[in-house]
Amino acid sequence: MKKRLIFVCVLLLFGVASSGLAQAGLKVSAESGDSIKGAFSSGWNTPGLLFSAKTEGDFLVFRVRFADKTVQIRKSDDELKVTAIAGNKRNRALSAADKLALAGLFAALNQDKKEDGSLRSSLPCLVNFLEKWPPGMPLSVDVNSSGVRIGTEQYSREALDEIKLQTLLEDPEADPSCSATSEILQPSGAGGVTKSLCHRIGSVVNACYPISLGGAKVKTKCEAVLVGGTTCRGMCGTGCSDLKCGSQKYTQGCLNYDRCIEVFGVGSAYCNYIYANVVFDCTSSPNCQDLPGTWTYAYDWGCDGGSSLSTWNIYPNKRFADTGYKYGSWVFQEDSVLITYDSGCLPIYSGKVFNQRRSMKGTMACTTDRVATGCWSAKKRNTQLPAYLGSTAGGAAAISGPGPDSPD
Repeated sequence: MKKRLIFVCVLLLFGVASSGLAQAGLKVSAESGDSIKGAFSSGWNTPGLLFSAKTEGDFLVFRVRFADKTVQIRKSDDELKVTAIAGNKRNRALSAADKLALAGLFAALNQDKKEDGSLRSSLPCLVNFLEKWPPGMPLSVDVNSSGVRIGTEQYSREALDEIKLQTLLEDPEADPSCSATSEILQPSGAGGVTKSLCHRIGSVVNACYPISLGGAKVKTKCEAVLVGGTTCRGMCGTGCSDLKCGSQKYTQGCLNYDRCIEVFGVGSAYCNYIYANVVFDCTSSPNCQDLPGTWTYAYDWGCDGGSSLSTWNIYPNKRFADTGYKYGSWVFQEDSVLITYDSGCLPIYSGKVFNQRRSMKGTMACTTDRVATGCWSAKKRNTQLPAYLGSTAGGAAAISGPGPDSPD
């Protein structure tokens, strides 16, 4: 009886500590260059968590303790191990409350995250990776040089590597708009490289995923799909809710996973098999600017209600073209955008991007001696970008004359 009372008291103390920290949100109790320890809770009546992270050689070890279980992620550039320890085996799964607490911890850590390669810069990705854990996927994963184990199922590591390498070799013909941009390959993750798709947003790229896991042989299927669009396919995260590992990250591993869950659904064993590549890609790939794509925009010189429709084809090479074959350049930072024409009255469209980068609106103004201002709004379409026919530098391919970029 005495042991049982002590056990109950410990649980109560943990519950009070984790929920009582709510007013402060995140509390870091200790931090150094290679370790951090703390707690998080989002409210007095909501379960919280305790967490710690440290580097051990080539590995980053992240541990989070909930009221009924402890989950540990141990990750290097090409190995991943996820384990859960719970007194009751039925609790070896993340509850909705657990995921809510992880989402809050991620938001708190991400607020002051630095892009300096430190432990603090890598931690948000692991937290969000765990928060997005597919339902039904066991919290028992081991990816190493000898194989892949998910729960009690054992698979070939060679097949996992082949899926990644296959997408590198079987890519459809590159969009001409990307001819000036080389493939971005980072040494990391399963298969030895992580392929960034920043320069392919708006283009069609092969996505490969398993269609059979029977026996030692894993069968895969590759198909050409749009990167980006209104579903943000290929971005590491859930839909257009990115992992925010610094910014939006589009990678081959995340494209493969996104296409897999489109076909088989979240929690499918086929998709769980390649889920590890999401965290490999997220922690090692560069940030993207998620603006490229085909946009329908309405413009109204004078803001008097007499708007007209046109199309912007915004390319990853920082250039754009409209339906009147007029060209220009664009700049996107945080939620602000500048779209500058090379011709006509040289108008600049300035505005804000919202709705998870699928809508934008603002005002425009001529920058020549012609005085004119107006209003505009735009929505992204789920359409592949056409080939870019202009130059990569402003002015060379500009066509003068009347058009939607300038008032009549």
